[in-house]
Amino acid sequence: MLVDGVTVDPARASDRDRWRWKIAGVDRVGAVRTLYGVVLRAGSVTDRLGEVRLPVLAVAGAEDKSFGPERVRTMVKRLPESQFRLIQDAGHAAAIEQPVLVTGLLRDFLGRSAPDSAPDDSPPRHGLSVERKPAPGGSSA
Repeated sequence: MLVDGVTVDPARASDRDRWRWKIAGVDRVGAVRTLYGVVLRAGSVTDRLGEVRLPVLAVAGAEDKSFGPERVRTMVKRLPESQFRLIQDAGHAAAIEQPVLVTGLLRDFLGRSAPDSAPDDSPPRHGLSVERKPAPGGSSA
């Protein structure tokens, strides 16, 4: 779940220990039931992504082995107003592994998603890989 930088870096020992205890405290029966419900239910929420009418920020860790950035990219293509951000040196738990980076992304996204904000034509910040989709009917830059 966490990339090697978090799992082996001595400076992140307290983070690692805190998450180890949180994960160990998860109700295993409830977690398994939840996973089965998501995996085995009929239909998929991904079939309805085109119905989403709000701006979406999709974040994926470049080293995510459980879900993978390509799956996130595929989902983002179905969302009308979406932005994709790939976080380097992060796995499935990007918000834990790169908290400053993810917080900056959220602040930028929430500021730009406000009704009075200017169109997002600014260069990418935070050293991230950025993919932007044009608005429906717009041209790609």
